[in-house]
This record gives sequence, structure tokens and C-alpha cells, in this order.
Amino acid sequence: YLLSTDDGGEIFRIYGTEGSNVYLIYRNNELLIIDPGFIEDIHHIKNEIDFQFKNEVHIKGIFLTHYHKDHCGGAQRLSEILNCEIYISDIDNEVFLHREKYIALPREINEGTRKFLENSSLFERCFSTDDSWYPVVNKTVKNDEEIMGFRTLIMPGHNDGTCCLYNE
Repeated sequence: YLLSTDDGGEIFRIYGTEGSNVYLIYRNNELLIIDPGFIEDIHHIKNEIDFQFKNEVHIKGIFLTHYHKDHCGGAQRLSEILNCEIYISDIDNEVFLHREKYIALPREINEGTRKFLENSSLFERCFSTDDSWYPVVNKTVKNDEEIMGFRTLIMPGHNDGTCCLYNE
């Protein structure tokens, strides 16, 4: 594990994914998956969970820090495999619910970054107009809610609804 909490919980990082950094929060025999990345990463994530926990853990859900594809492109399929819920901020869930307004390249990307992305393989993977990867979110969170002993914190910046978890 990467870190331990005062109450015996553990935080793991899953290495070897192509999308985002994937973390697992384990506490009281429950597991929360943070940002499962691209759909190509989900079998690796499932195998790591099986290896670490031998199917003797309750999967609480998948927590998405924000709506970008490299963080949540595999969330829907992984939630179906694991039979668990998907959490995201209520602000970012609006993107999934009203995708026609948000499907274009995000407005917060500056011109230099835009040109770089348009010439890289990441552009199509992260900003394609294919929205079939959008997950169906079961749980939206607002600021200062509790999930497995952690508090939610909405932190606009990377995008309007970026949300993190913290433990006092």
C-alpha cells in the first residue's frame, strides 16, 4: 500500500495504467476506486483488485475526480463488471447529462496545448466526439459530503467540478 490512515485504512496506487493515476481506498472491508482511466485499463485494475483482496472485499464504488476521459473512460464498464456505483460531483455530472453542450474541446485549454493535443494520439482518446464512454452516474456529491470516512471538496480549476477526497 501507499499510505495508511489513522483508523487502519489503506490507500493503494495501481501502476501500469495508460489513463490517470488509479488509486484504491480500503477501509473496513470496503473499497473505493478512484479514477479508473481509459476502458483499456479496466482489466488490469480488476486483476489488481483480485490479487490484493482475493474477492474478499465489498466494492463501495468508483469515485471520479472529474469528467475527462482519461480519468473516467472505463468507469461504466468497470462498474458493470464489479456491480458498483459511480460517484462524481454534481457539477461534473451535468456534463454527462447535457453532453451536447460539452462534447467539444474544453474551453480551458489554451492555444498551445490545443495544437499539441491535435497532433498527438491523446487528442482522439481524450477529446473525441464519441460519447459512448460517458458513464451513468448513480451518486452525485456536493462539497463536504462523507464517503468512507473521507470528506469531499469541490476544487474548481482543472475544470469546474473537480472534486477530491480528504481525511482530517
